[in-house]
Amino acid sequence: MQKIQILVPTITTRLKYTFDFIWKTFLQCPLPLDFVTDPTINKHPEYFQISYHKQYPSFGNCYFHPHQILLENQLVTSYKKMEFSMCEGLKASFWHKDHLSELPFDPFALIFYLISRYEEYLTTERDHHQRFVAQQSHAHQHGFLQQPLVDLWIIRLRAIFQKYCPSLPFGKRHYRFLATYDIDYAYAFRQKSWWRQVAALGRNILRRDTETLRLQWKTWRGKIQDPFDTFDYLHQLYTKKQQTTRYFFLVGDYGKYDKNIHYKNPTFRKLIQKIADIYPIGLHPSYASNQSLEQLLLEKKRLEEISNQEIKHSRQHFLRVHLPTTYQNLLAIGIQEDYSMGYANDIGFRASTAQVFNWFDLHQNKATLLKIHPFQLMDVTLNTYLKLSPKTANDYSQSVRESTQAVEGQLVSIWHNNSFCEAWQWWGWRQVYEDFLDQVDLPRKIQH
Repeated sequence: MQKIQILVPTITTRLKYTFDFIWKTFLQCPLPLDFVTDPTINKHPEYFQISYHKQYPSFGNCYFHPHQILLENQLVTSYKKMEFSMCEGLKASFWHKDHLSELPFDPFALIFYLISRYEEYLTTERDHHQRFVAQQSHAHQHGFLQQPLVDLWIIRLRAIFQKYCPSLPFGKRHYRFLATYDIDYAYAFRQKSWWRQVAALGRNILRRDTETLRLQWKTWRGKIQDPFDTFDYLHQLYTKKQQTTRYFFLVGDYGKYDKNIHYKNPTFRKLIQKIADIYPIGLHPSYASNQSLEQLLLEKKRLEEISNQEIKHSRQHFLRVHLPTTYQNLLAIGIQEDYSMGYANDIGFRASTAQVFNWFDLHQNKATLLKIHPFQLMDVTLNTYLKLSPKTANDYSQSVRESTQAVEGQLVSIWHNNSFCEAWQWWGWRQVYEDFLDQVDLPRKIQH
């Protein structure tokens, strides 16, 4: 077998991007992809040929009826409303009535639509943080948010390809887990300016918040460690579990939603340096930076100066992803990989995949070099949005873990250092996380 040859009506960037994701990223096939527009090319015995051209269904080994979306270069507003129905036990869209096609819909169009986040470009509806929320998505509305639908359909495609050519050289994927931590508030009481401490004390007195007052007073007197200073605990967990880990630091200016310790604070800087010496780190761009490329670049330079290393990874504070601006800005300042692709208010697969993929900029109609690491689970989602008890939190997320393992994907979780404080609404959540770590790393045999 020498190459994969695909007959198409016209060669477009969307076609190349989609087939490259399927054949290279997911199936890990080493054979080159050759797009052709001439149906008179003779069949070569060493080529696996696919017809993606409705006028020539008999070309090559197998035929898929193409939808127009991969042949276009503009956003089409009519794609905001899509018809999703069941096909072979999975949800699908982009239907046709071509009985010669391998499937009654265009799987390549569906895959592109979902991983490009096409639907997010077609609506201006946002929550109060200007975020596209889970309930607005087709995945939530049609019941496949907890499924990596893109990956499941590619596995079906692999079976179709192998039916015609069992010798196709596909690589072996491996399930992996990445534990990530966002440092929004390094400390609850320590290292804050005097006016912030006095203001907090006044608020707690007015609210008669006895629990916070007690913890605040004991921390100030040195009787207990600051509740949010859980970094030694996390390091002990890492030593015990040996999971892959990455920390994201917020170093933005103080604001309504940006309340971390000042980036010039010596203790905070030492904390960043200490962690950066052991673990990979990334930037947690501030809430305010989402509207300012200048502020975003400033924060990146701050973290680079503190850590004495180049910063190439990021995750948005409050998960504020505005397509395409957020990702265009990250590329402009030299960020190469982002971990913001997920929802704050629900668990699951925002891009319907558990694979790392390159972002496709629909406004510029081109593939980019920005690698997207989707995440599936976040502590605040389980605790605050879904209001789960510690007893039920892991049971609720079990299906997502299993779904990720089944497609040999990457499971990414987000936790915050303050979630391990064993106070306020976080009583009992250390055990939730430890149980979670015990389960996500369990080896299992993958069968398809």
